Amino acid sequence: MAYTLEATAAGHFRLGHLASGQCSYVAGNSDGSPLVHRTCSDDPSQEFDLTTVGTDEYRISHVATGRCLYAGGGDGGSVNAWSCWDDPNMVWELDQTQTWGAWRDCVHDDTNALGAFVGQGGTLTLPNGCYRVTRSVHVPALTQLAGESQSGTIIRFGAPAGSPIEPTLDLDGDRITIANLTIDGGNVSAGTYATPAVYSGMIQAGAAILVKGSHTKLTSLTVNNGWDNGIGLMGFSYSGGAYHQANGVPVDIQVDHISCANNGHGAGGGACVDALTATSVTVSDSVDHGSASGFIIDYWGGANAIFQNLVTYDNTYDGYWIGAPGTLSNIQTFHAGRNGIWIDTTASDGGAIDGFYAESPQSDGMLLMASSWQVRSPVVRGIHADGHSLAFRFRAQPLPTGGPSVPVHDTILREAQVVDSPGALPSMAIAASPATISPGGFSTIRWNSQPGVTTCRVNDNGWFDVASTPTGTQFRGPFQAGSEVFTLSCNSADGEQRMSATVTVN
Repeated sequence: MAYTLEATAAGHFRLGHLASGQCSYVAGNSDGSPLVHRTCSDDPSQEFDLTTVGTDEYRISHVATGRCLYAGGGDGGSVNAWSCWDDPNMVWELDQTQTWGAWRDCVHDDTNALGAFVGQGGTLTLPNGCYRVTRSVHVPALTQLAGESQSGTIIRFGAPAGSPIEPTLDLDGDRITIANLTIDGGNVSAGTYATPAVYSGMIQAGAAILVKGSHTKLTSLTVNNGWDNGIGLMGFSYSGGAYHQANGVPVDIQVDHISCANNGHGAGGGACVDALTATSVTVSDSVDHGSASGFIIDYWGGANAIFQNLVTYDNTYDGYWIGAPGTLSNIQTFHAGRNGIWIDTTASDGGAIDGFYAESPQSDGMLLMASSWQVRSPVVRGIHADGHSLAFRFRAQPLPTGGPSVPVHDTILREAQVVDSPGALPSMAIAASPATISPGGFSTIRWNSQPGVTTCRVNDNGWFDVASTPTGTQFRGPFQAGSEVFTLSCNSADGEQRMSATVTVN
């Protein structure tokens, strides 16, 4: 009698019957009820728990009835559910070679099991489940790692609070592809983790995904709660007993269809994607909500960077920070806490933007400090009414290396538009009750808005997305450890407004 284990959303397990491919359940509520099989589903009657009784030995209890599985002796013996007691026929052995030791419940530590699985390299498919790791999972060169589903396959950093942060995924070599996963850096709030101890304490080592190798592709990923960046593209060298940044590498990086949220709040900066020292980078068709900044081309690398079809919402700082020349097209930002886009002095000597939209930034729509840029069709809507903000600002500033201010020259804006302030944006509210729950718990999300609102939408970065009436309620769960951010977006004739509510699980 052989079964496989699959974690359920409530933190229990389904028993997959190897011979039939079906899932097990207990047919009855009394002692002696038989274990039978049917098509696997999310039915609670198919959920079981494990209780340790020895090394790799467990009792299996049926959640719905509380009874334990008893295996009848000899060939042809049946499996039935009885009230639990200390009986060797109720002891089951876990075959580590088949499950490779991963619990997939985001409670137990799966670091060793997941590290061994990924470390073998090659083409790998990671089954659905929530894998809690307390150290980096290192991905070797030439690996193609894909999850069974983007929302259902989760790797979450979960070291004890206050521990030094590490990358959740550390891509060690060249020609790696990562796809169809959710990567959670675990930093749900500032102060959750301490400064990295790996890579000589460089803060860039706090990325949820650290890309060090060239010719790498990241696609169809959800990346949340990175201590520094969600995805950091960073080259390293090692000398004198310490790590140092290596500018100009990695090269040829493709990042697309990424959904980010809440990155960069441990380090006090960071973004969904930061092309730190990398060159020849393409980032496309991606969205960020609530990270410190949205997308960054850093001044250490950035040559030949392409940013296209990107959207950012509710960033603490800038929607985009550009520190090196690049080509940007069809980029949008809403409600940036500082500038919609900041093109810094270090990005001089050539760059282009074709299609830019900024709505309601707290500072400038576009801060231009770089020379020799071509900017076409920028639109800024809703300048902050503080008397200091501008839609487009040209400003000279010294280089980071010091010296006199460098005047901006040969930077040209074409077809620029400034649209009137959105005026009275929709009035609305969203709340989660309870806002703090235990793993496996549920919460009610309630929202309402004032008359004049035409449409609303509630989502949480891919897990849940509904078009809704201006007032509504949703009962959501069960939730695993970490946090989920629910965003309410409402529109009226005067513009769009966004608010969010967070469910924290601990």
